[in-house]
Amino acid sequence: MSFLQTTFKTGYITDLILPPPPEGKTPTDVFRAGHSLALEMARSPETMSKLNPFVYSVRVISADDPQAVDVDAVAARFGVEVSPTPSAPPSSSQSVGDFVQYEIKDKLPVAFGFSADMTYHSAIRTTQQGIEALTDPGSGVLLHGKWGIEVAQGPDERGSANADADAHARTGSFDATAAGIADPRAGSAGGATGTGSGSGADGGVGGTGSGGTGSGITGSGRLHLLETNTTSCSVLVAWYIKASMDKAHRTAHRRFKDRWVQRMKEMGYPCS
Repeated sequence: MSFLQTTFKTGYITDLILPPPPEGKTPTDVFRAGHSLALEMARSPETMSKLNPFVYSVRVISADDPQAVDVDAVAARFGVEVSPTPSAPPSSSQSVGDFVQYEIKDKLPVAFGFSADMTYHSAIRTTQQGIEALTDPGSGVLLHGKWGIEVAQGPDERGSANADADAHARTGSFDATAAGIADPRAGSAGGATGTGSGSGADGGVGGTGSGGTGSGITGSGRLHLLETNTTSCSVLVAWYIKASMDKAHRTAHRRFKDRWVQRMKEMGYPCS
């Protein structure tokens, strides 16, 4: 019953603050180390999938598997080019790899402390700045998601990340204030360690910053972990999917940052 279907968009932005260069290193050294590490993590489907606190198994399956995602059909649903046009100008989201099929298992919280096992399938490909996924959990639910690393630019220190987020939101109305979410740019000066998020019936990306007394960016620069999702599902389960996704993806962003900070420290670049 297509009249019961709805589509909503969500987005999340997390700051990755590059530290001042340690003795014997330059800001360029710090940037290259931090950016390369973030890209390495963001371009690994296994790493990114397991950041979700509900996921406990990720494995590659054959494209011929009966449960494999119908890439062409799902891509068409979201207007995704399976094979980018060779003449098209390069972009941060342009594919650099073919879609690979994955089986993903997780435990979803139901109620009263109980959880339910769920197996779903996702076709994931690497892009220049991260990964792109077409996911079919079944029951009429379809998702298109992108994760990527952006370099902060411009006076608000968010640069193209905000451009991507704004473009994701522009397809529909989104009242961030009513949703209790601040504009990501409003807290950029004091939100050096902030994580932004937002959602809307037709689209939207908002954000918040932590550390409101901070002085903004110092050291060697700032990166962003940027995520955008479009979900198609029944209106009857949309509220549950939104709530589950929000909790899981906020945790995933926090885990990404924690791991990035830890590995930067191990490489000799202590981050706060």
